[in-house]
Amino acid sequence: MDKNTSRNAQFSSNNKDNDLTKVHKPIFVTGAPRSGLGIIHQILTSHHQVTSITSNSMQRIIPHFRESCHIQEFHRLLETSSLSLFLSRLGNLMRSTTGNRIQYNDRQVWNKYFEPYIHVTNLDVTDEVMNYYRSIVAQIQRVNNRPRFVSTTPEHSFRVLALNAIFPDAKFIHIIRNQRIVSCSMFVKSMDEKSISNDDPYFQNLDRILGSIRYSESSESSESSELVNYELAVQIIITKAREAISFRGQRYLELRYEDLVSDPRQSLIRILSFCELSQNPDFVRNNCMNIRNENEKWYSYLNP
Repeated sequence: MDKNTSRNAQFSSNNKDNDLTKVHKPIFVTGAPRSGLGIIHQILTSHHQVTSITSNSMQRIIPHFRESCHIQEFHRLLETSSLSLFLSRLGNLMRSTTGNRIQYNDRQVWNKYFEPYIHVTNLDVTDEVMNYYRSIVAQIQRVNNRPRFVSTTPEHSFRVLALNAIFPDAKFIHIIRNQRIVSCSMFVKSMDEKSISNDDPYFQNLDRILGSIRYSESSESSESSELVNYELAVQIIITKAREAISFRGQRYLELRYEDLVSDPRQSLIRILSFCELSQNPDFVRNNCMNIRNENEKWYSYLNP
């Protein structure tokens, strides 16, 4: 068997293995930015049964997707391009396999088919979309040798109907924090130079979320007006995330940030029970020690 035949056979075998790997009750954490999503993600990914998308994991599985895409693109170019165009595009195609390592993250993967803060439903889920995400999650679970998967981005609040179509047994944890505190935190974050330089999404998609209802009042200061807009955005995000209430079965958990920080032990047990994860006392105790109430520092903003 030559190298090409061996490589293609291995790729086919990997795809077959993907089909045999069941993605069992993936967990999606939704909510407005600055609501405590990071805390929930940290808790769940520290559990021995749970994994998530990391750059290292994606570096291990992405060659299979690239090879498949390259084979398809190669045939398409042969069928549709002139010789000069074919050679030019083929060069670009091959160079994409030899560049520097790309740093992948959760948001980048999900944004492949779902634009940030665009409401998508089951009607937007094609076979291509479904197969892509199922395969990604299955391979992430395999390379990390963990049976459960969690994904946490605020944009998922606009995707619960589509995610439900892709993963019909998915679990959704919706964390809600004091809306005035969240809007203040988002507003302050939006003015942070580091956030701007890092292409942070906290401020980029406000117009996309608000649409035609963006608030602007000449009698108000620009800061007050913008703060109102963030409050409106938080309300919209919460409404979208609550679409998961309609799913049958124990698949939607609404959690208050204030309950999490005031009674972390009970909240953690509630999260683990909902996700159907093992409840190790040491795991609960260690994670309780890492939970801090971050609300107090915002009281001066709310009560000047």
